[in-house]
Amino acid sequence: MADATYQPKVFRKQGGDELVVAAGGKLTQEDGGAVVRPVRIVTANVSLTAAASGLILICDAADLVITLPATVAGLIFTVVCAAVSAGTGLSLSPAAADKINEGTANKDLINSGATDVLGDSVTLVSDGVTGWYTINKIGTWAAEG
Repeated sequence: MADATYQPKVFRKQGGDELVVAAGGKLTQEDGGAVVRPVRIVTANVSLTAAASGLILICDAADLVITLPATVAGLIFTVVCAAVSAGTGLSLSPAAADKINEGTANKDLINSGATDVLGDSVTLVSDGVTGWYTINKIGTWAAEG
């Protein structure tokens, strides 16, 4: 007889393609397993949506502008420089009300064309309140604009 008080901590949402790990649950990755994040090669300016969270953007053209969606807690994007620039550089642009690293609202985070090198990268995580925080940053990035 099944235990009626048993409630799973990891389950698939009914009617959807979403796996949920509830409080107290645990997700274990066995040896040889992999968690794969989607990758997009970017060659023109792009505006991201919240639905694209988790995306790794390989920026393969100079002086691109990546426009971030309005902050929602837990959104995450990784941006990689794959084309050096002698111009402005690679820019990450938050929504007008959002900040990057608690800076001034509506300031871009720029991987300057004066110092950028192939492989410079940054991962941004949103807090859902004031904006975005940088983690795993490689290279010289500064808030400008």
